[in-house]
Amino acid sequence: LAQYGLRPGDLIFARTGATVGKVALIKPSSPPCIAGAYFIRMRFKNSVLPEYIFNALRVKSIQTLIAAKSRQAAQQNFSGPGLRELPMPVPSIRLQKKFAETAEKVEVSMRGMQKSAQQLDELFGALQHKAFAGEI
Repeated sequence: LAQYGLRPGDLIFARTGATVGKVALIKPSSPPCIAGAYFIRMRFKNSVLPEYIFNALRVKSIQTLIAAKSRQAAQQNFSGPGLRELPMPVPSIRLQKKFAETAEKVEVSMRGMQKSAQQLDELFGALQHKAFAGEI
């Protein structure tokens, strides 16, 4: 773990298989772990926020580039050099922080909407059940 363990702020990038292009950000609350061989671990200088890169790599246009460059005959694969070649603007740390904060707010809002949608589905299912049982 001391040599290969992931640390808070590390970003892992799936470089092969059906999950190529998926990214995860290691947080202080993450359990101790070591990335498998099919991941690329990224660590950043102080001038780059991991939260910014995490969200930037998830943008549809970047994911489309990753998918296009990872096509193989048998299994998708994306390399470290390919990752470095992705167009990645690095704005000032202030703008990166603002972007990361906004992205987090959007994520929280989306989770709330997903929970509400699930509750509506459950209520609709209950209503249907009562309707077909002749209880309405």
